[in-house]
Amino acid sequence: MALSIRQKRVRRISGDPVHGVVVQGPVDGLATGTPLYSVAVQGTIDGRTTCRPRGWRFGTWNVGTLTGRSLEVVEELQRRMVDVAALQEIRWKGEGTRFVGAKSGRYKLWWKGDDGTGGVGVMVREELVEKVLEVRRRSNGVIVVVMVFGKVIVRVISGYAPQQSRKEEEKDRFYDDVSDEIGQAGLNEFVVLLGDLNGHVGADADGYEGVHGGWGYGIRNEEGRRVL
Repeated sequence: MALSIRQKRVRRISGDPVHGVVVQGPVDGLATGTPLYSVAVQGTIDGRTTCRPRGWRFGTWNVGTLTGRSLEVVEELQRRMVDVAALQEIRWKGEGTRFVGAKSGRYKLWWKGDDGTGGVGVMVREELVEKVLEVRRRSNGVIVVVMVFGKVIVRVISGYAPQQSRKEEEKDRFYDDVSDEIGQAGLNEFVVLLGDLNGHVGADADGYEGVHGGWGYGIRNEEGRRVL
């Protein structure tokens, strides 16, 4: 899993980690490779502070299937105090929106699944649903939820990359969609990329020091190179 955040200033908050999330590039207060499991984000526009620091927890989960497991997923997100979760391989047909969970806590789910294979979604804790400004279901492998916290915009991308055996055209479409979404982000917008990217970035940065967090393992493959 990879997470990328663009911001003016961040600071770390104590808490249980979500495995594998690291700072992908140096920012004020955190060096590349720092575990980034819960952060306080403070943005500025024209030199003015736009919001008070607030810790948001982001997570990602390839659930295998969401059929018959939605309550289980919600319970786990609550236990880990995750505010926004990217889901992959939900295997639901079509697209839609619904609340899932119980009275003790609910999340709103936006998803896109096409033919019932693969599919992606984003779950947002009920208390934060009013912060959602826009949802874009780009494909069976990319869904985007744009949220607004005060004057700060957060663009959350949930991605499920084609596996190595898939056609190159399919892979190109996926990375074009992701790149387009990142490219549309403004200078004062935070981009959070979460997902199952089906690539091995390897243990060494090897020229990708600006984006490789140093938490990989093994040998990089072609899919991992495309991720970097």
